[in-house]
Amino acid sequence: MEATALIPAGNQGLVGGWVINNSGDVSFPHSTESQLPLMQEAGAGWIRIGFRLGSCYSDWTSNGCNGVTALHQYDQVINDARSRGLHILGLINNESWPGGQSLWTANNAENTSGNGDNPYLQALSLNAAVVLAQHYSGIIDTWEVWNEPNTWTANPSPGVYTGGSYLYPSNFAWLLRHMYEDTRNAGVSGLTFLSGGITSLQDSQNRITSESSGAAYLTNTYQQGIKLAGWEMIKATYGSYPLDGIGQHIYIDGFTSTNSASITSCLNSLRNAYVAYEGPATPKKTTITEFGWATNNVSEATQASNLKTAYTTFKQTPYVQNAYWFDIQDVPEATPSLYFGLQTAGSASDNYLGVPKPSFSTYQQYAVNWPTSVSIQQADSAPALIAFNGTMYVGWTGRNKTHNLNLMTYNLTSQTFGPAQMLTDITLLGSGPSLTVLNGNLYVAWMGTNHRLNIGRYNPADPTHLANKVTLSESSNQAPSIAAFNGRLYLSWRGTDGHLNIISSADASTFDTKVTYSATVRTSPTLQTANTSLFVTWEDTSANSHIVFAQYNPSNPPVLNAIVTTTATSTLPVSLFTAGVPAQNLIVAWRTATDAHINLAIYQGDQNLHNQVTTPQTTPYGPALYMPYLSWTGTDAAQSINVGQINIS
Repeated sequence: MEATALIPAGNQGLVGGWVINNSGDVSFPHSTESQLPLMQEAGAGWIRIGFRLGSCYSDWTSNGCNGVTALHQYDQVINDARSRGLHILGLINNESWPGGQSLWTANNAENTSGNGDNPYLQALSLNAAVVLAQHYSGIIDTWEVWNEPNTWTANPSPGVYTGGSYLYPSNFAWLLRHMYEDTRNAGVSGLTFLSGGITSLQDSQNRITSESSGAAYLTNTYQQGIKLAGWEMIKATYGSYPLDGIGQHIYIDGFTSTNSASITSCLNSLRNAYVAYEGPATPKKTTITEFGWATNNVSEATQASNLKTAYTTFKQTPYVQNAYWFDIQDVPEATPSLYFGLQTAGSASDNYLGVPKPSFSTYQQYAVNWPTSVSIQQADSAPALIAFNGTMYVGWTGRNKTHNLNLMTYNLTSQTFGPAQMLTDITLLGSGPSLTVLNGNLYVAWMGTNHRLNIGRYNPADPTHLANKVTLSESSNQAPSIAAFNGRLYLSWRGTDGHLNIISSADASTFDTKVTYSATVRTSPTLQTANTSLFVTWEDTSANSHIVFAQYNPSNPPVLNAIVTTTATSTLPVSLFTAGVPAQNLIVAWRTATDAHINLAIYQGDQNLHNQVTTPQTTPYGPALYMPYLSWTGTDAAQSINVGQINIS
């Protein structure tokens, strides 16, 4: 069975191939449908889908060459994308309604005596935009109007532009008005319209100017909209000019390494153009609906480095909403051939899957934009995370001289932390607490400063003192792990001889059924329940320190079942949480010995961890999972406690 997918709860996007080909099919090499698993694996939160009719269809609602409607075919792909947790940005452009450039640009004000409006723009709005907005109401709420309206291939005379997808500003101003107004008149509300991705380039002297960045084109669009397309009336009626955000395509430094200053120059140039009309306090933002570098022009290493630079810059720019890398996979059969992919094209022998370029993992690391809450609390250990009485609790070891245990709450709605509660119990540097809930009580397990193992019950009435504290005769040099399973508390630890141990208690007072296993472990083990099983995970003592999974057998405790040594490695404790479906799959969070970035993947019972995502978050210790939340100690100077959210789909 295909692994459940981990999807970072971020807002960055990807562009894929055609949804349908000219035969109306959705399944073909490098189709969007075939690329959705790659987008999901990459960790994208959004996908940009162009709504093209192709030669199979004359409109969106009539049966085409294959006996079904275009909407029917698109529904399949959009439903699949949504099932994978992807939000959709819909693109409506010249491919969404039949007609050539002479029809798009008819009656333009720049070279004729017209006002910019024409029958093609009206038909595109009524027969494509309105139909699609109504059909996907509640499913797609963000639409991009046209693609690269300022891109042309020929300039035969002054002020005359042809080729590409060029629209004169007067035409574009009317198209924006029509879609904004017609969808509302059709009863569709709650939509966001972006101006089509305005292309930003460098000029022939490698400069970023008002013309090359598209700022002059956008300025002209505002001017023509106000002068000829009734934009002031639209603003008076709806409270806004007929665009809710600005789309931008950034294609600079196409044959070399880029830098943040050049990217920022492109962003600021276009931003200044719309702020001049919207005002400096405008809530409208820029969405980068395309950007990328092709590996037939730069090396794969440069592509990855440029991606990192771009996303780092975008996320530091407050008026950038999000950004869509173009695109997920190479498409050599396109005209012209496209090599912008995070993944190679593949061939018939691998069903056109291809292999990841370095930029694939770079996207996972730098594009993913996780919502993260950073507390003022500082930790000298890995944190612990648990839900208790409807509230999320975080536990950790403080950085004070005595290394006291601490607990605090985390409000899931406001994403804020409650005050820290410093417990009277103390531990050693690097040794954190473990938390579990049994019979309505929150239990804490830890290693004392004398290396003895302890269990206590959290008492909300006296939150700094643990109740019913039990100190076992067992000792360890690492923190223990605690879990509730089948009405008992289970405790696991690495003995001072290096062997794995498990003990349990029915009343959280008397612990028995201790088993010392032959397995030697490198550091603290981890306990986690999944459906009817209790899993124990540890790192073996091989040179590579592989992560090992096993299942505890309550009817025969001395024998661990289903022991699997995985290819994943770590020298620090891992964190586990049930994946839900299938019932015995586990979500795994860990970091390796040589890379502080937190990894997420799914354990399915075999030696490979599936659908691995490397996050941008780093930690000196192991992370903590309580899905859909992840907690970790930061690598900042303070070693702050963090909580972030991830999704599974």
